[in-house]
Amino acid sequence: MLKPLLQLINMPGEASGRVMETARSYDFDKLAGAIRELTDPVRGRDFAMPFITETLAKDGDPQGWRMLTAHLLAADYSRHHGAWSEFPEKIYADTMGCFSRFVREHKVSYGEYGFDRAFWTTRQLSCILWRFGCLEYEIVDRITDTQLPEELRLGLKDVPEGGTKEIHLHIASDSLLTEENIRTSVADARAYVSSHHPECSDYIWMCCSWLLSPELGKLLPEGSHIRTFQSFFDPVAFDPEPGAWYGWCFKIRDKDGNKLPLEALPETTSLQRAMKAHLLSGGKIGEGTGLLKI
Repeated sequence: MLKPLLQLINMPGEASGRVMETARSYDFDKLAGAIRELTDPVRGRDFAMPFITETLAKDGDPQGWRMLTAHLLAADYSRHHGAWSEFPEKIYADTMGCFSRFVREHKVSYGEYGFDRAFWTTRQLSCILWRFGCLEYEIVDRITDTQLPEELRLGLKDVPEGGTKEIHLHIASDSLLTEENIRTSVADARAYVSSHHPECSDYIWMCCSWLLSPELGKLLPEGSHIRTFQSFFDPVAFDPEPGAWYGWCFKIRDKDGNKLPLEALPETTSLQRAMKAHLLSGGKIGEGTGLLKI
């Protein structure tokens, strides 16, 4: 049952073979209930994932193939029996394409295919995160999950005590961030939310990412894709300490899975060269938070 899904999301051939072999050789029947629960936003996070994680920890799961297969089984279940059955195939395929992307990124970082993003993909499985074109959008309506700093929340109008309700924008590693692509993506996402989630009409649309770091604006030329992306947001916060930029920009790690020292970072792209020089001079990248302007 997984072969059509693997083809739809363009999973690399070698990885597809590993998934199919895993599906045949492991007893996923004992996880069937939990796999279905992965498609529920709350039960998937609070019950299904801990149960599956604990079970696979006991049984063993080299390179995460059993976890990946469980998540793909949940994706297939939701397509036929859950919330994803209501979506056009392209939106479903683009969103679930995260699995193929993460498997490829694992090979870039560690030299072999594998899967280590199960902590993230429950969002896609439970249909609270969708991809429209070059960007992904996630409904975050649990007040304690807000990423807005307290001083900003207190300055906003009509904010519930203790936090806000938000739609978070995420940038996939294969996104082409042109102005046209960004505008089309946001327009499509806003149209979907308006028609299918009217309860989100007053949500704040925002992004917290290393790509919104003001430091990058100083390093890159005007007209670069990153600066184009930044121009769609009103900056509201900057934290210089987070290091997510390493995995997204430099990617590779040593044989033990550790980050490379700054001096050994690759300089293949202009962004890598600019960031490496900035970091070696004592600069920071961190991450910025911005509110969507369109």
